[in-house]
Amino acid sequence: MNLLEKLSLNHPESSKSTLRKWIKMGRVTINGKVADHPQTPVEGEAIVALEKKKKLLAYDVEILYQDKDLVVLNKPRGLLTVKAAYEEERTVHGALKQSFSNVYPVHRLDRETSGVMVMALSEEARVGLKKQFHDHSIHREYRAIVIGHLQGSGTWKVPLQEDTNYVVCPHPQGEMAITHYKALKQRGKTTVMQFILETGKKNQIRAHCLHAGFPILGDQKYGKDGRGPLHLHAYFLSFAHPITNAPMKFSTPPPFET
Repeated sequence: MNLLEKLSLNHPESSKSTLRKWIKMGRVTINGKVADHPQTPVEGEAIVALEKKKKLLAYDVEILYQDKDLVVLNKPRGLLTVKAAYEEERTVHGALKQSFSNVYPVHRLDRETSGVMVMALSEEARVGLKKQFHDHSIHREYRAIVIGHLQGSGTWKVPLQEDTNYVVCPHPQGEMAITHYKALKQRGKTTVMQFILETGKKNQIRAHCLHAGFPILGDQKYGKDGRGPLHLHAYFLSFAHPITNAPMKFSTPPPFET
């Protein structure tokens, strides 16, 4: 028995064209793994399931969208994107690997930064998404709260370089980093900010904020506020689907009041 036949038995109220669409969208799993072809064999006691709602993976990683080529997710604070020497299992990549056979990271969010990100599920999608990031054609918008009263809008063009202590700081020999900023409103001794990345260097927004004299609230690495948590959220992400070229737009609210 193949996947389409098994799904038809489980959901007799749905047409085969609808079932094929669900399979193509990556909403059907066999024993917890996404299966994206109607003719995939289903053997013995294999469990076929249909994900009708947003899926919450390990470590509270929430899937916002998925198909056979990519997955868009909402990353929580406190989770690495990929493994490091000090943490190999508890990562976004690790959470996705529990449900998908092939997962290709194409960008990263800092451990304490929350928000929208995308990962490829096929080699073709990986190449296409990496090119868009390289060409700066992907739109990335952040929300943050900074300490102090930053007013108006503008652009920070400051070259950045990582030092021997793994801290990114301005340096004339560093790579140019460009951040567009806009003050949304002031609240107490802080300012709610919008940031749009033109480049995507490591710790770019955090380093630029510190350099400008307005560190992000809760930033224990790039600021004097050691109370945490970091008030930086990847709020909006838009890109062209690397296979179909369809416009893709995703947004999630910050885990802090704005």
